[in-house]
Amino acid sequence: MYIYPIKAGFPSPAEEYLETVLDITFLVIQNPNSTFFGRVKGKSMEEEGIQDQDIIVIDKSIKPQNGNIVVCTIEGVFVIKTLKIKGKNSIRIF
Repeated sequence: MYIYPIKAGFPSPAEEYLETVLDITFLVIQNPNSTFFGRVKGKSMEEEGIQDQDIIVIDKSIKPQNGNIVVCTIEGVFVIKTLKIKGKNSIRIF
């Protein structure tokens, strides 16, 4: 025996316009094996448009360049900062 759902009202016109499900990972992840997500804690990157509690996408396969926003570790703690490369042997994060 099968039990089928039966609506007790009028059908919604919106049901005729159903589209396929949008998978956000398809839009933001290019290298799945090198990508992970993080949640920002703190307000130091607000001028860059990154807010406290934002979820960020991190792709470890991308080579960082001068001026990029990067995630790195300082004393074992992940931080998000702007990378400044000065010469061959000087790297700073702000």
